[in-house]
Amino acid sequence: MTQPGEQQQSQAGISLPAAKLTVREEEALPIYRRDWERIRRCVQAISQPQRHALNLAWSMVGVAGAAVLAWVPWQAARSQLPAAAQLKYAWVTPALLAAVAAAIVIALLGFVFARGQSEQTRIDVADVLADMDSIHPPIETPGVRGDST
Repeated sequence: MTQPGEQQQSQAGISLPAAKLTVREEEALPIYRRDWERIRRCVQAISQPQRHALNLAWSMVGVAGAAVLAWVPWQAARSQLPAAAQLKYAWVTPALLAAVAAAIVIALLGFVFARGQSEQTRIDVADVLADMDSIHPPIETPGVRGDST
């Protein structure tokens, strides 16, 4: 084994320069366990956002689109039906239009609630960052870009 700064001999007899190791010492932050556990609980609470409202909203957009696409051929088919069949299936057009209207209303409500959930998540993240900054101020690392907001 060679000492640092010595040259090594390769198997082919060629001398290789010694490797220059540039390892910087990592700065350790003193933090109380209770502070660490508090931040850990906060991060755990926001790490899995609930997106049920957004999922519901986009599902309702799909339902509304499907109802509109079903209504278009239904209008062509209804015009070809005899008068008795038109009376028998008179409920289809209002049902499709009601489905479109209900799906649009539910989708709009879902988007509104999803926006509220998103804002709450942003507030939670800001709280965690503020907790971290209260324990130790942010460290400026040369050559590393970070979001300080």
